[in-house]
Amino acid sequence: MSKRSTPSQSAHQPVVEQVERRASALAALTAARSERAEASMRLTTHQRRLADVRNEIRGKEARPDYANDLTRLRREQETLAHDDTALREAVARCDAAIASAEETIREVDADCGDAEAAAAAEQRTLEAARTEVARLSGMIAESQDALGADDAPDAELAGLRREREDAMAAIAAGSGEATVLEELNRRIAEREGVIADALAAAETDLDERSQTLRGLRRRLAEVESVVSASETRLRLLLDQVWWRRVAAAREEYAASVAALGSALARLMIYDGLLFAQGQRPAPVATPQLLGRLLVPGLRDPSRVYTGLEADPHALDRAGLDVLLEQAREEVRRELAEVGLTL
Repeated sequence: MSKRSTPSQSAHQPVVEQVERRASALAALTAARSERAEASMRLTTHQRRLADVRNEIRGKEARPDYANDLTRLRREQETLAHDDTALREAVARCDAAIASAEETIREVDADCGDAEAAAAAEQRTLEAARTEVARLSGMIAESQDALGADDAPDAELAGLRREREDAMAAIAAGSGEATVLEELNRRIAEREGVIADALAAAETDLDERSQTLRGLRRRLAEVESVVSASETRLRLLLDQVWWRRVAAAREEYAASVAALGSALARLMIYDGLLFAQGQRPAPVATPQLLGRLLVPGLRDPSRVYTGLEADPHALDRAGLDVLLEQAREEVRRELAEVGLTL
């Protein structure tokens, strides 16, 4: 039964695939470099032997008593020449595989760089949009306060009307003068005329302010929408950046674990040689020690970290055997360089 993918997994599947693609390319690159090193070493050995055979043939060609040797040497020369061609082809294939893997890694790394640049640009866009939201919110608050201030009653007109009420009360009581009331009515009429003119102008200004306020609110809604969309894009971009950086850090960790395991395995071999010579009561490095030092290593160093789970186990017995055999081959090459055999 297949494991059902979560929405998060589905959304990030392209990133996971790129991470896996880079890990596969890195594993292929490591294998191709190892194969090339071995083929190149064998090619060098064959070329030296081929040169020795050719020199030996030239030294014996004028000697009829070396006819049998010449026949054997010429056959060996043919075999070496054939092997030389095959090894050159193997080296060329390895070079092509190395170039292909390196190109894949460069492509994925370039995509990662593009994602980081896009994330940085999106952060700047988001910061600018948030600043604009704050500015528009302040302008809207000021416009609302100004509209409220326009609704305040006219204090002078209210005072004149109170005076007229007092004058009318005085006349009704027999102590007031009609001339005072007439003067107040005239002043009230003048003030109402002034207010009417002001109101006519204010209505136009109020309409303009209301339109401005509505426009500011629409603009604010648009910018808030930009902020929301930018936050979503930035989150996805940062997810890509973090996933790829996690994968890169894990590759570095896996390489460090592999290097540690290789060095310890070589230590086991050389220490075993000393032990065989009777120089130590017991080897200081053992498979158990190797296994402990590789915790929390990986059963498969080429496996990528997807952000969903990690393998906490150490190398199993089969993995240790492979690592030890690789170390033995490396030791053999090291010893061969100085003319020794394991």
